Amino acid sequence: MASELIRSEPFEKVNKLFKHSYSAEKIFYKIPSIKGGWVINSAVLIKPKNLSKDSGLLVLTYGTVGVASMCAPKWGVKNTDEVDFLNIPGYWDSVSNESIDYFLHKGISVLAVNKEGQGNMDYPTNVSYGEPYANLKSMTNTINYSVLAANQVLKDKFSGDWAIIGHSQGGQTVLSIAEYKKDYEKDYEKDYEKKEITFKGGLALSPAMNISTIFEEHLKSIKLLSNVLNINDGDSQMARIATISINFIKSLQESGLNPDAENILGDNLKNNYKEIVKKYCVGEQIQFITNDISKWRFAHPATPILEYPGFNINKMINDKAAIKGMKEWNVTKKNITGDILVVMGTKDEFVPFQSVISGVNEMRVNGNKINLLTIEKADHQGYLKSRLYQKVFEDYITNLLVKKKIKPSISDAIEKIKSEDITR
Repeated sequence: MASELIRSEPFEKVNKLFKHSYSAEKIFYKIPSIKGGWVINSAVLIKPKNLSKDSGLLVLTYGTVGVASMCAPKWGVKNTDEVDFLNIPGYWDSVSNESIDYFLHKGISVLAVNKEGQGNMDYPTNVSYGEPYANLKSMTNTINYSVLAANQVLKDKFSGDWAIIGHSQGGQTVLSIAEYKKDYEKDYEKDYEKKEITFKGGLALSPAMNISTIFEEHLKSIKLLSNVLNINDGDSQMARIATISINFIKSLQESGLNPDAENILGDNLKNNYKEIVKKYCVGEQIQFITNDISKWRFAHPATPILEYPGFNINKMINDKAAIKGMKEWNVTKKNITGDILVVMGTKDEFVPFQSVISGVNEMRVNGNKINLLTIEKADHQGYLKSRLYQKVFEDYITNLLVKKKIKPSISDAIEKIKSEDITR
């Protein structure tokens, strides 16, 4: 079954943000749910003033700050229609308003997509969970079906060429789209009829490429900090990986897998786990776990952090359900299509730099063409605020979607800005 467009409605608040937009609207469409059946999903479609049959489509996806429904940014949701699209103070999305306006100026339509179970308060669904925090199939469905729905709105004002930008979890979605494209080709053929759809590629910014490698790198770092340096230096690292873990565990449970949370978690963290993942986002979760570690540390000043009873990283890594979930998330050993640029900071505090480098190398060994831009001293998302890097991203996407290429080349632009201090 191809995507079914339910309805669309004007979104004037968004349209007024951009001088190069012709109109903006919310679109509601059906997607298959990871819990079975179909649910209604939503996205915001922004059309450029110079819309034509040659106009490409740029899809925006994003990372999230927790598995709870309130922790995912929502684009164009009733009662939460914030003009910056985001409902999380201080969270910087993968593309700024300035960049969106740039793409509109180039004649590219922009589609900002919500995840399954998010972004829809107008239509009842059977979704009872928060956003699927680590389910590639769900994230891939939301994107592919949104493109089909957007086509039903754009009709002959869409060339069929599309690309995607995603950050963090959204960065992994970019790679997942490139992997699963063939699975959706029959739906594309039904929906587009004689129009050829072409996934051109995209930007995977700080992608959480391989969860098992992320855990291994965090464990390695904790051991180094605890054993080689000051014994307490691994405490903050433990708080971060424990936070990632409780959200991953909850997501696996919602996806039908059942990791042994009773064995992985302990003491105060185990007793409060359900409330933490339901009511807190990442910042509050980290603070809760940090406070718990501090209380434990007061009574155990000389004990290595790996003995902290609240979270056992070794049991997490070796849990059968967790291992299965990590394998389903991993795309590094698969064949992908499209022109992909991976962007990664060397000081990323959530997605270890080496985990992405090893993932890119695996993909290249498997015959995939992956471009890589590493940014010295950059953390998980700080570089997104740099207009210099936004310009590189803009040119990269424009070269994918617009026939008239941008000069100088992307590689020249990257070399020019490598010396910039984006950490200040």
